[in-house]
Amino acid sequence: MSELGVMKLLQKTDTSKAAGPGLIQARILKEAAVELTPILTSLFQQSYDSGLLPADWKKANVAPIYKKGPKSGPKNYRPVSLTALTCKAVEHITPLQHGFQRGLSCDTQLISVIHEWAKVLNIHGQVDVIFLDFAKASDSVFHERLLLKARHYGIHGKLNEWSRDFLSDRWQRVVVNGSCSEWSNVPSGVPQGTVLGPILFLLYINDLPTGIPSGVRMFADDTVLFRQICCPDDHHRLQHDLHQLEQWAANW
Repeated sequence: MSELGVMKLLQKTDTSKAAGPGLIQARILKEAAVELTPILTSLFQQSYDSGLLPADWKKANVAPIYKKGPKSGPKNYRPVSLTALTCKAVEHITPLQHGFQRGLSCDTQLISVIHEWAKVLNIHGQVDVIFLDFAKASDSVFHERLLLKARHYGIHGKLNEWSRDFLSDRWQRVVVNGSCSEWSNVPSGVPQGTVLGPILFLLYINDLPTGIPSGVRMFADDTVLFRQICCPDDHHRLQHDLHQLEQWAANW
């Protein structure tokens, strides 16, 4: 882990980001990047070598953002987790971060599936499409099973142990107008408000389409299952593939 890489990362810090429970402001990290770099580089390296994270890095302030419906109902708010900025910095440095693919988005997914369907419709064919959305998918990830899959993808040794500590013993509290709730333990799920959370979730769900002959397109947990229907048997094959996805959900 090089000081130059850490300093460049600190200098790119978005000063509009909230500090989270760590209370270290983004502006301090950016403007004092030169002075903080040796200290944080040493801290990051110690964290990786030991496979342990400071307790404050595993806490989150949850800000409830109103969506719709009666404002008195807790389910009508979307929780946004704010975590320590220093931990986000070390998450950017980990090799796991290389798993992101630039240039892909929900727009490219939409273009891809429409292209597949249009090819069938252009020859006056039929396509049956099923849209799936796993309820609370990121909150339902079992840590030990996630680490098992991480090892399968080649994440071994210190990085796997660091990931284990990153996932374990996490806490969150709700903050509204400066008032805080009691801390509550978070025993499962990928940590929201973190850099690694999305990629860890993708590692967990990556094998969902395995062995599915019908078309499958995914964006996070939003899944589209589709098949060209040429005969009654195609209906049965699509239903069988849907059962396969249901079985994956039951197992994982």
